[in-house]
Amino acid sequence: MIQNLVDNAIKYAPSGAVKVETVSQNGTALVSVKDSGLGIDKNLIPYLFEEFVRDERVKKSIRGTGLGLYIARKIVEAHSGKIWAESEGEGKRSAFFVTLKKI
Repeated sequence: MIQNLVDNAIKYAPSGAVKVETVSQNGTALVSVKDSGLGIDKNLIPYLFEEFVRDERVKKSIRGTGLGLYIARKIVEAHSGKIWAESEGEGKRSAFFVTLKKI
């Protein structure tokens, strides 16, 4: 799941940077994957983790099935965690977050 988030960040920030961080707070681990890439249209964010959802702007130039984030969500939910994405919009970077409770 984390590999998928990192791979996506690299694909969508081909000439930028990708930063992965982990933080532990109050029995919860927070993983963030941030990129300096294309950003995400705010209208797309609520649907990103559904099956076969892809950004129309890049369907022809960036390969993918639209299943990676869906599978990541299923894995996180199976571990009682949460996954979400944030972006200020197109051209303004993206950040993906996962929280998991420590066992």
